[in-house]
Amino acid sequence: MIFVDTHTHLNDKELYALLPKVIQDARNVGVKFFLTASYDKASNYRALEIANKEENCFAALGLHPENLDEINDKDWEEIKKLAHQTHPLAIGETGLDYHYTKEEENKIKQKDFFIRHIDLANELQLPLTIHSRDAAEDTYAILSTHPPRFGAILHCYSYSVEMMKKFLFLPNIYFGFGGTLTFKNSRIVKEVLLSCPLERVVTETDAPYLSPEPFRGKMNEPKNVVLIAQKVAELRNESLETVSNIIASNTEKIFHVKLL
Repeated sequence: MIFVDTHTHLNDKELYALLPKVIQDARNVGVKFFLTASYDKASNYRALEIANKEENCFAALGLHPENLDEINDKDWEEIKKLAHQTHPLAIGETGLDYHYTKEEENKIKQKDFFIRHIDLANELQLPLTIHSRDAAEDTYAILSTHPPRFGAILHCYSYSVEMMKKFLFLPNIYFGFGGTLTFKNSRIVKEVLLSCPLERVVTETDAPYLSPEPFRGKMNEPKNVVLIAQKVAELRNESLETVSNIIASNTEKIFHVKLL
């Protein structure tokens, strides 16, 4: 069976320091696809370095909404130029995060850069990996008025079933499920998974964050994506092989890669 990690941070210092072992451990359990999402300027270069030297490891270039305080137009032009020169597999992670900010000025900047990322993805004909926290309606509004024409994943989806159904009306929107799916108190995430068409589901770890049970609180790794797929299969009352094949097929469609 083939397993996919559509959102990891191999470029994070914790995983990067252990990179050969982390990747090999994941390969040993059947992980065949790793998308390294970038989050600040330096992480973009590390993501590309990893993609260039490791088989089945790919880069997404972008800036996390929480890391925009020190970013200016010159920095953004550098990321754009890098994306044009290197042809990553996706753009991101990008999006909106209002959890730690109530300042309208910061929210305006986040929206501006989110739209810039969408425009860049459309220009390069690439999908997006989207981070959205405490910003459901604004995320939906931007995706409605600035649609990513080549698909997008709402990574670590955490909103309601009703909100998921609204996002489903947008073309080529997929939903990323990770470690939170295994948490005992994750009732809403489980409800979303049961209500979402399996053809719109992908698996992820967000490593080194959000380790699934029974490793909650420890450093997460891409190998743990197998536990996510197992939980999807359990909740959906499907075989692991069926879930694995459908999610691999979804990944192929989004990223135009060959896995099966």
